[in-house]
Amino acid sequence: MTMKVFISSEMSSPQDCERREAAIEEIKELGHDPIFFEGLPGRPLSEGQDMENKLREIVRDSNILLAIVDDTVSEGMDIELDEAISSLGEKRIFYFFTKDPKRGPFARKLWLTAKNGCILKEFETPLELRKEIRKSFASYMEDNLKKKRKVSRILLNKEIVVTSDQDWRQLFRLNSGDVVAITCEGSSKFLAELVSMRQFRLRNAMSRFEFHPSQETQLYSDRKEIIHDDDYCLVITGVGLSCISVNIRVEVRRERYE
Repeated sequence: MTMKVFISSEMSSPQDCERREAAIEEIKELGHDPIFFEGLPGRPLSEGQDMENKLREIVRDSNILLAIVDDTVSEGMDIELDEAISSLGEKRIFYFFTKDPKRGPFARKLWLTAKNGCILKEFETPLELRKEIRKSFASYMEDNLKKKRKVSRILLNKEIVVTSDQDWRQLFRLNSGDVVAITCEGSSKFLAELVSMRQFRLRNAMSRFEFHPSQETQLYSDRKEIIHDDDYCLVITGVGLSCISVNIRVEVRRERYE
């Protein structure tokens, strides 16, 4: 199973960059996809883009957050870790601390709270960091991704009609451990997304759900692993003039490994 691994670390010194590059290379060698801000397409941010929202969006779309901590925790790292705790859960955050640094107050506080996570390791050199990452991923895969029986159930299978005037919404009660597969195929372009109610409320402040323009598609396919028990909302709307109707075949399937 290939996972998206977000790399969170300082980048203010040559040592920071060396450790970060070592982590990126190790993730690649393990067959996973390292996600790191400076490597994203479209940088720098275009005018009007909000840095914090961009960081949170990238973390939400990842499977694992890998945090490399030396003597301090920057504002950007704090945002990334906050979103990871909320969206991914503590068990999907891997912490790697340098040994015996003169840690600032935020790094010391993180060391104490990081003990709730799945992985907490110390290292001295970039080579040792790579070894610890390799061992940690092997342990995580063995403990959390053992072969289990898949139980599948269709939650929704219907054809809907939408316009750009009004969102179509469907609520689902989902539990931790569920995997949800969504497929939507339309007669023309539309926007669709499955979000937790927390995310829905944040992006629905003006009574219309806020999509990203890049999500326009005629075939929407997504697969989410649910971390927290919660209500989730599938939101779909048309694109373009309000008089244009879009017919969309929607299927939502829930899978659970037992």
